[in-house]
Amino acid sequence: CTGWAHIWRVRPLEQMMAPELVRSARLHCSEVYSVVLNTVQGMVLLITSSDLEIRGWDWEALLAGSAEPVPVFSLQNCRTEHVRGGHPAEVNGLALDLSCARLYAASGDGNAYGWDLASQRCVSTFTGHKDMVHCLALRPRHEQLITGSEDSTIRLWDVRSQRCSHVLEPHKPPLTVPSDTASEPAGRWCSCLALDESETWLAAGWGDGYLTTVELNALTCVACLPTAAPPQAVVFQQGSAGDLVSVGAENGVYHWKVTGELLTRATCCSPSAFALATHGSNEQQMVVVGGSSPFLDIFCDLSHKAVSFAVPEAPISS
Repeated sequence: CTGWAHIWRVRPLEQMMAPELVRSARLHCSEVYSVVLNTVQGMVLLITSSDLEIRGWDWEALLAGSAEPVPVFSLQNCRTEHVRGGHPAEVNGLALDLSCARLYAASGDGNAYGWDLASQRCVSTFTGHKDMVHCLALRPRHEQLITGSEDSTIRLWDVRSQRCSHVLEPHKPPLTVPSDTASEPAGRWCSCLALDESETWLAAGWGDGYLTTVELNALTCVACLPTAAPPQAVVFQQGSAGDLVSVGAENGVYHWKVTGELLTRATCCSPSAFALATHGSNEQQMVVVGGSSPFLDIFCDLSHKAVSFAVPEAPISS
């Protein structure tokens, strides 16, 4: 089944027990591509995206309600007539600015869009990429949006003017990578982005099979981090001094320093991992990995996984 969300209650990691499945609900009629959970104007919201729309869900009502809940809002995807493989252009990523309740969406039509959640209107369009936008990151203290695209570029945007201030490419300064890493432009698509809590460091994954770390204040590429396959998700660890985790089209879970040092490489269940989340403090960090396998993995020590558990094959009854 597509469009379903499953919610688990995570037990204390020292118990080494699988999380308890507490809720399953169908949120969309097609695949869910991106998820954001945060408090917006006093309400805990789960925001999800698919081919056709972006929807917001009252978290407390979702936990307590029926198998087909009613969304708080539903936003029709803004997009051009671009259609890929006979299907509408999907929303590949979401980023939320809590200071003004504005939601940014990365679209398969090559644009990024900004939504005002109070009025439920699309209020900004970021146009300039020549192919689908895979990922985005928000730099709210600098009023910047960062987008990564299939066209082998990263773009930095002023969210007020919607103008692009910088275009970064892996084969051109300041992102120049070693010659044995670079290949033809078709392999250089930007697959994932992550921004650290200080909004100083950017990590970007590329289709050639590496990540780059960029010091944004100076726009300087600090390190190139080679992987065995194209990265598909990257996150900075909360409260860490420049630690990041990445997964990709392989079963490896990489733990890096922002300066390029590989700390550990563990193995996950999925032969291709594309979902990654972290939670906790620097003393006890939980990392969850998902992908093409019907199992999710939890790591508390990134040298090995703590527990694996299965995603339901069919919806559970409420």
